[in-house]
Amino acid sequence: MNKLEQLSEKAKFIFVDIDGTILASNDAVCKILNKRYHKHYTGRDVMDWNYTDLYPTNSDEVEELFDSKEFFKNVTFVKGARKYLTKYRDKIIIISKCNFKNYLHKRLYFNDKGFKDIPIIPVPLDMSKNIINMKGGLFIDDCAINLKESNATYKLMFMEYNDDKKRSWQKGFRGTKITEW
Repeated sequence: MNKLEQLSEKAKFIFVDIDGTILASNDAVCKILNKRYHKHYTGRDVMDWNYTDLYPTNSDEVEELFDSKEFFKNVTFVKGARKYLTKYRDKIIIISKCNFKNYLHKRLYFNDKGFKDIPIIPVPLDMSKNIINMKGGLFIDDCAINLKESNATYKLMFMEYNDDKKRSWQKGFRGTKITEW
């Protein structure tokens, strides 16, 4: 039994992030922007959360993409995430920092994929996920800040790409990291 399975079994609840953890959001954004600007980036190339390293003048456009139908037509589950959600669906609570429009799209996306029964807690973009009491639970996120601020009993950083690249949102986490579901 690997670390993810061990902690998933121990935890009372499992709190899971969406973008870059359950969904391959960077890949979806790159696919859309590549089409618009004739580039050839993949999600693996993204090192900065606002994509300014790849598309320096388009950070507002990137933010708008996350609220678009086009994004949800292009996004897919990270390999193994759908199976994990199915296996632990009775314990899982999804947490996502988002605005209202983005939350609605996410809720509809998960409903459409057969996960109507898994709750999604939307956290306003200007607030911390630490407003949610996760004591006794496992928290899986790709962002070091979210993990550090959380009071979850168990914490795992999900790294969508198994490489040594230094992504801005992953800096500073000294706990256990996983690279596959």
